[in-house]
Amino acid sequence: MELSQIKCVLMVAKVKSFHKASSMLHITPTTLSRQIKRIEEELGVKLFIRTTRSVCLTWAGVKFVEGGQYILNEVAEINKQMKKFVDGTTGHLVIGTIPVLNEYGITSLIQCFIEKYPNVSLEIREAEYFDLYPMLYEEEIDTAILTLYDQMKPKGVKLKSCPLIDDEFVIVTRSGHTLAEQKTIHLKETADETFIPFTSLQQETIEACAKAGFTPKFSQFSAHRLDTTLGLVAEGAGIAMIPLVEVTHIKWENIQIIRLTPKIKRTLMMVLPNDPKEKPVVKNFERFVLSCRHRLIN
Repeated sequence: MELSQIKCVLMVAKVKSFHKASSMLHITPTTLSRQIKRIEEELGVKLFIRTTRSVCLTWAGVKFVEGGQYILNEVAEINKQMKKFVDGTTGHLVIGTIPVLNEYGITSLIQCFIEKYPNVSLEIREAEYFDLYPMLYEEEIDTAILTLYDQMKPKGVKLKSCPLIDDEFVIVTRSGHTLAEQKTIHLKETADETFIPFTSLQQETIEACAKAGFTPKFSQFSAHRLDTTLGLVAEGAGIAMIPLVEVTHIKWENIQIIRLTPKIKRTLMMVLPNDPKEKPVVKNFERFVLSCRHRLIN
């Protein structure tokens, strides 16, 4: 039985006239009569008692109308819920990001998005930039927030990118270090220093030093967390090259921040698949972030 047939029965029951019902359904009275007859034959019961003057429901017809109206209401609710997925107000969003959301104010932006779209469930997966691209093209995440956009970018995969925040690298030393006497330095002045390799920034440190004309010397220490890196700097184990916004979010004694000249820029990007069939919820997130990125911390 089709929904259109159920609608025919309900309309006749509502207006109590085949002629009026056919007009409202935009079909001929003959077509409507055949539809009702087909339903009655399929069910094996009579739904209407018809006379020259009136049309009324049988007891079976009353029960059919009750059940039919329930079905139509359920279908309408399903369509309503599915429309929310189509317009992106309902859905599931997975964001892959390097671990810098709080430092740059992105967590606040995400909270604003959740408040605007309360029916969207959101999952955040933190990883290093070189792990995010595989997660993106294997569809484990819907969008990636990362630096070093051109590094590890897969070939043959269409992507689109949007710059979110521009930051700059600074040198962090122990207070009292000879470099700490200067407000700004050129990166090449650190050529004889020992760098503490902070895992997520090691590649960027190597590339920046290469452009300055030297290969950085790394200590035997290796850190995966920023606070650990700064702790080693404070103990005099070496220096580190850290994004300005990130280091200023941690209050640490015995630490000196030195600006670099010329500035070494670090851009945080949002990367998404360049797919015309992109999920509506992802499109909404992209639009929201781009419209609100002026709120982010630079």
